[in-house]
Amino acid sequence: TAPSASQQTIQNTLVTDLKAAGVWSKLDVFYVFATDGDSDFATLNWKAPSSFQATKTNSPTFTTNQGFAQSGTASLDTNFILATSGTNYTQNDAGVFVGFPTLSSFEFNNNSPFGTHDSPNYLRARIDKNGISPNNRAWTNSLTNRLDNYDVNKVDNSIHFYNRTSINNVNQKNTDLVNSITHSSLATTKTSDAILTERILLLRFNTNYFEQTAKMGIFALGSSLTTTEMEAVETAWYTNYFTSL
Repeated sequence: TAPSASQQTIQNTLVTDLKAAGVWSKLDVFYVFATDGDSDFATLNWKAPSSFQATKTNSPTFTTNQGFAQSGTASLDTNFILATSGTNYTQNDAGVFVGFPTLSSFEFNNNSPFGTHDSPNYLRARIDKNGISPNNRAWTNSLTNRLDNYDVNKVDNSIHFYNRTSINNVNQKNTDLVNSITHSSLATTKTSDAILTERILLLRFNTNYFEQTAKMGIFALGSSLTTTEMEAVETAWYTNYFTSL
């Protein structure tokens, strides 16, 4: 079922905002789960709707205008294989962003919103605890080198970015969108590994699952984004789209 006519208008604006910012051309997949279309519409990859439609596994909970939540053993399979599906996503130029209308501030061990289906650590983030914590970690195209102990806005209406900008450097940025509080790390030396032939899963990684209290409203993957581009995503997603739902 398609979204309402009024929502289609602001969805169009979301896309044109990302195009104007130079972000759209950098994406391989772009999912907007926060919609008043049905849960099947919500699984479409807006960047290329005939490719990489997310597969619902074990009935993830869908909430209109909020997105998908994990419900025990539920997840979404993007069907995107890192080594072969990417055009913009490459070993040394890669980026992911994920936004949450709901994300509890409680600590959940090994709490990862996305990850590879087989390897426990390669492309995934752990958003375990609000604030600075050694449990907050991110792997971006690396099996061993990870970004540790970064500061997290583990709150409702937050968005999280993870970028690899070269063979040696990664960075992250996350923002409490309601209160305009941003935490970020500058380029940090973490050497990359060859891209794996594995699918990207949402609401889980490998055999572990994301917190059931969270709702994922948006997810995208492609090449790395600059600070200006990340800020443009925040405005397009939250200020111009989500707050209008």
